[in-house]
Amino acid sequence: MVSPTMIGGESFYAGMLYNNGVSGGEAISITSIAAVENTLFYFLGVPLAMLLAPDISSSISSFFGNMNYSNPLIFIGILIGLALIGYIFIKKSKYGRKIKDKWHHFWRDFKKLYSSMIKNGKIHFAENILLCFIHWGARYAVVTVLALGLGYELNYFKTFVLQWLVFFAMHFVPTPGASGGAEGLFLLLFNRSISGDLIGTILIGWRFIDFYFLGILAVIYLSFEKYVRHINLNKMTEKESLKNSSTEE
Repeated sequence: MVSPTMIGGESFYAGMLYNNGVSGGEAISITSIAAVENTLFYFLGVPLAMLLAPDISSSISSFFGNMNYSNPLIFIGILIGLALIGYIFIKKSKYGRKIKDKWHHFWRDFKKLYSSMIKNGKIHFAENILLCFIHWGARYAVVTVLALGLGYELNYFKTFVLQWLVFFAMHFVPTPGASGGAEGLFLLLFNRSISGDLIGTILIGWRFIDFYFLGILAVIYLSFEKYVRHINLNKMTEKESLKNSSTEE
């Protein structure tokens, strides 16, 4: 939630797994499974939605015609420069060689986990793919359902493709969760499909349900979890004290 969309939350997930005893390679490979599932979903779902979406070509042409390509190009250039600096650092310095050794260790764990998944986890992977389709199908339905609730009918497949474009372009917005940029992209893409008096209401509802509401729930959950852990720690401390007292007696 607090990282730019381009970075995503996978690094945080991997760090949490690593802190709980999972090796670095396994932690990263586990979190990368979501990217594989999402890629399969988009590979199958987006072309199908585009075939079923009416007049989608004009909306896509309008979107790409109005995009400012300078920021993505600058961002890609910075990434290439950093990659070259990293490559030289790894090749020339002793610290770089240590990083290289750790990378080989990570790659070994990475391949080991995926080999195990391919050999023993086909059914679970298929279940995850099904859940991935349900998740994204429901997430892309939010705009359509909000519009129907306001008495405005939208084609689900058209909103599906337009939201996919929003999520794609959000990767180039360098703010936490693409805040600000996501709203602007939504207005740019949906201004032809939704009338002016409703687009603001639907935008606020979509962004709240899809992002901010989840953030609020996360804060509540983490606070509650911290409180429960504190209570359990106090109980364990009291039991340990009673045990020590009885032993001394």
